[in-house]
Amino acid sequence: MSVPHPSRSVRFASSWLRLALRFWPAESRHCGCALVAELDSIHDPFEAVRWTLGGTLLFARALVSHFLAWLRLPAGARLNGDVLRPSAQLPHRSRLFSAAFLVATAAILSLSRRGVRHSRRSR
Repeated sequence: MSVPHPSRSVRFASSWLRLALRFWPAESRHCGCALVAELDSIHDPFEAVRWTLGGTLLFARALVSHFLAWLRLPAGARLNGDVLRPSAQLPHRSRLFSAAFLVATAAILSLSRRGVRHSRRSR
């Protein structure tokens, strides 16, 4: 009895989810492993593509959740609890606050340069 070869779409779906699993955040990687394991039992090409699209959405949600959790940490801290520097030296502001502060500073500097140029022209 011969085993049927999976179609191109099933092979692509499997390779896509395995690639996503490499970059899956550690705290929810078990979900990605379950997605890949279940895909091996799907032989219908349409169902494999649907399963992969759902898995891709789950992967994107895990990445966004991981990124937002990382933004809330102070600079120098890691998500797994390790600290790059001693905790007494860590800033108390999150990365998100730091990024917003940098963007606001850049906007103020840009506006002030435009104002200086405009005032020089009006003389």
